[in-house]
Amino acid sequence: EYPAIGSKLWKDHFWSRSYCLLTTGGAPLEVIKNYIESQGEK
Repeated sequence: EYPAIGSKLWKDHFWSRSYCLLTTGGAPLEVIKNYIESQGEK
């Protein structure tokens, strides 16, 4: 649908699942841990 972005993809994904960069703004580690663990929950 958007051919111009094809050169930006890893195969057919926008990002690589093997790399992660986080910034926390000084949030406590427990808050960050809870946030990550709750991802995907409704």
